[in-house]
Amino acid sequence: MRVIPSPFAKSPASWLDISLPSPVKAASSSNAFGTGGSYAAISAPGTGSGMRSIFGPGLSSMPGSAISEVQLLDDGHGDGDYGVFDAGHTSAVDFFAPEETNRSRYLDRDQDRELDTVGSMRAWRTDAMHQHMYRTAAYWGDKVLSITDDSNDVFWLSQVYYLMGEYGRAINLLKKQNLVESSVACRFLAVQCLIRTQKWQEALEYLGEENQFLTSSEISDSQQSNSGEGGIKLEASMCFLRGIVFKNLHNIDVAKQCFKEALKIDVKCYDALDIMISNNMLTTSEEQELISGLEFSKQLHGQDAEFYDRFDEQEEIYTTLATKFQTENADLLHAKADVYFTQGRFEKCLDCTKRILEMDKFNLACIPMHLVSLYELDLKNELFLIGHELVDQHPKEAVTWFAVGVYYYLIGNIPEARRYFIKASTIDSHYGPAWIGFGHTFALEGEHEKAISAYGTSTRLFQGSHLGPMYIGMQHLQQNNAALAEKYFDACLTICDSDPLLLNEMGVMYYQLGRYDEAITSLHKVVKKLEHSQRKNVIWETTWLNLAHAYRKQGRNYKEAETYFLKVDSIAKPGPTRASALVGLGFIYQIMGETKDAMEAYHKALAIRPGDQTATDMLQKIMEEKVRDYEMEWMRDALPEEMIDDDGVERSIRALEEHRAISARALAALDTSGSGSGLGASSVEGGGVTAGIEGTGRRKGAVSGLGDGGGGSRGKAKKDNDP
Repeated sequence: MRVIPSPFAKSPASWLDISLPSPVKAASSSNAFGTGGSYAAISAPGTGSGMRSIFGPGLSSMPGSAISEVQLLDDGHGDGDYGVFDAGHTSAVDFFAPEETNRSRYLDRDQDRELDTVGSMRAWRTDAMHQHMYRTAAYWGDKVLSITDDSNDVFWLSQVYYLMGEYGRAINLLKKQNLVESSVACRFLAVQCLIRTQKWQEALEYLGEENQFLTSSEISDSQQSNSGEGGIKLEASMCFLRGIVFKNLHNIDVAKQCFKEALKIDVKCYDALDIMISNNMLTTSEEQELISGLEFSKQLHGQDAEFYDRFDEQEEIYTTLATKFQTENADLLHAKADVYFTQGRFEKCLDCTKRILEMDKFNLACIPMHLVSLYELDLKNELFLIGHELVDQHPKEAVTWFAVGVYYYLIGNIPEARRYFIKASTIDSHYGPAWIGFGHTFALEGEHEKAISAYGTSTRLFQGSHLGPMYIGMQHLQQNNAALAEKYFDACLTICDSDPLLLNEMGVMYYQLGRYDEAITSLHKVVKKLEHSQRKNVIWETTWLNLAHAYRKQGRNYKEAETYFLKVDSIAKPGPTRASALVGLGFIYQIMGETKDAMEAYHKALAIRPGDQTATDMLQKIMEEKVRDYEMEWMRDALPEEMIDDDGVERSIRALEEHRAISARALAALDTSGSGSGLGASSVEGGGVTAGIEGTGRRKGAVSGLGDGGGGSRGKAKKDNDP
């Protein structure tokens, strides 16, 4: 059995569990307007039909102008129903006794008849709301209001209009009755309506630019009692709405402060946490500062406090929830998927997102990660199917058209991909994945400035994500501006230092700057991050190729260079990456004097990529050297030593110098690739299609039980124009 006070009571509405049939007092529900009657909603599990038919389940309203405290008593009929005791009088009112009994006890005949009619109408209104029959609810709500002209009935009719999507009608009714200024609950509802109609400035006028309840007694007096009952504080909800308004007014910094304030006021206000995490509004330091500053112990008690506790390691969260609470929640799986995604373990990530979608087919929060994992694993059919399902079920969601854009990007239809990324960003201008994908379409076509502009928009919107700055740095690398790229990559490291793609790009940058030892160190970190990957994906190929070039350029360990070139050759499919590895391998063999092996490697490279100029030049040079060596050998054998004149010596010297010049040009060609570095991950195709959600591998101190709310992705680190 549950009791809920009037939405206009000074004490905030919250459920009180009442054990029946023991007599228990319900919360006071005095009217905040001072206009007479107040209402307590009652739902009882009795077997009699009276309680259910009059009050409905859960939120039905019971009038009683003189009732200040309600006590439920067994009515003595033995049917499990309960009467209501007016604490201000000496008699109990039995709502299931014969009409004459109550009439003589408490109300005269005319009052009783009107009370029965109004109570029934309120019950019908409430039942219709619960059954989502909003036209019916509006009809009876309007009739009740015509009879009573009561503020509570105005509020509930406005609620019905809100649920019907008639936001202007709801606001008009609240304003007509002058309730927006006198009631916080009505003001909150009015702001919700204004937000739905995108009237941001008017909504801000009602909310105020700052929290008006810090010093006001309008809410603060009730917060004390509310905190004990465990309800969601209205003050926190209003701070959240203020943040929504500022966000849509493009004042991200102020919006972020509002969301943080909402969470500090009430740690149960998950909306505030979710919007900050999923939109990557917080830097790592801000995130840690916020979580460590939440006062769980003061706001929560007992098992509630344990469920919403803070842990220093993510594994502790999984273990605690699995053992103590025995739950496999979608948010928990989402957090795991996010970590796997950041580590480049796309198979594991896809397993988690599939499990989430089995539990909740259209869990939109995990869809971006799911889409990008499908992209990374080249699963075109699955991507096509989920795109169609989203278009059918959620045509007005930005993620739907992002999914379509990802599919077209995967099959190489860049103009169509760009069109759908634009459509996604038009639906939601703050949708980061669409801006990242939009930037990739320009990057793939070599439009560096346009790509940087799109990535810059993503960076401004998602200050806690490393993806935007990383892709800007990649564009600068491709323009041979490694010094500027280093600034962006250093900024990325402060946000997320565990992304293999970022570490690979830093290796490319160090290579360009001639810091080969640092390049090798960074690339070995990538190998370590990917050692648990079950699939030898493109990042493996690129990283090994980069390591081989770094060792070759370092000039101290050609054997290590040979090892990594051979690894790429063993796993890469016939294509530019494998051809590049074979050319590099041939060059290493040539340096080591293993001419036969070098020729074989060059021939393999030309079989894959016939137009490879470097392989052609080096192979031609080897053939010329072979001919010259044969001629010199013949001359030594056929002519006496005294017949070899100085001209022959000069010709030999000139040939040697020419050979060295050609070798130098070949080395320069090997040192040039998509980003001008000889390394493979900075090509545009290496950017991949990215969901804009950043990884949570860096997120320690997460709130157990709330879930991360965010998701992330990175791109496909592949290169088509390697040497």
